[in-house]
Amino acid sequence: MKSFTYPLALLGSFFCGSVSAGCEPEDTAYIGSICTMVGSYCPRKTQLAAGQLLNINSNPALFAVIGAQYGGNGRTNFALPDLRSRTPVHVGTGPGLNFVDAGWFRGSEISWVYDVPAHSHIATYTPITKFVQGIGNYFTLPIHANPNAATIPGTNSKLTTSPSGGPAAAAIWSDGSGGVIGDWQLPQFSAEGDYTPAGDVLVSTTENNQQLPVEVLPPQLGVLHCIVTDGVFPPRT
Repeated sequence: MKSFTYPLALLGSFFCGSVSAGCEPEDTAYIGSICTMVGSYCPRKTQLAAGQLLNINSNPALFAVIGAQYGGNGRTNFALPDLRSRTPVHVGTGPGLNFVDAGWFRGSEISWVYDVPAHSHIATYTPITKFVQGIGNYFTLPIHANPNAATIPGTNSKLTTSPSGGPAAAAIWSDGSGGVIGDWQLPQFSAEGDYTPAGDVLVSTTENNQQLPVEVLPPQLGVLHCIVTDGVFPPRT
């Protein structure tokens, strides 16, 4: 099974392991180095890098290598690095990156909506001309006179006598009030035209206090990380 070794802090200096064909044999593996196993257990003289506490008196060489920078009181016990659900990263800082020291935890699997800084957007409004058509109904208007209207003579209407051989007599004057009959009905009609909306567009934002998690995890694969607890003490030079 293939595995990889990762660098760990060595009390102020650093030891960089190399890629190996597997967790090295106990007589060649450096104490404090970490190898990756794809099996279900860590080899002999290694332990799972899961943050567990170890007794200093029982592991003096390992304590001399990593100290208590990963946890523990540094007097009677110390902790192993905890790589559960975590990715190791080299200590220090790179161009444009934040500083990280040995034993520091950082990062998060999710981000929240309210973590997004305040920002604004440009809104562009483009009016569109639309064709509008309307259809009316029949309706009736009262009128004073129309071709179908007739004046109703009163009781005191006066008639004149026509000359001999002249036209027939007609109602030409009345001293009473007459009535007006008739109406005018307009036919059904329709109206149509183009309509283009105009005016100002107002865009406003409201604060959203709802906490919505957004996952920021890259693709990952879970494997075992084992730290060598008994082996060759790593030389500084």
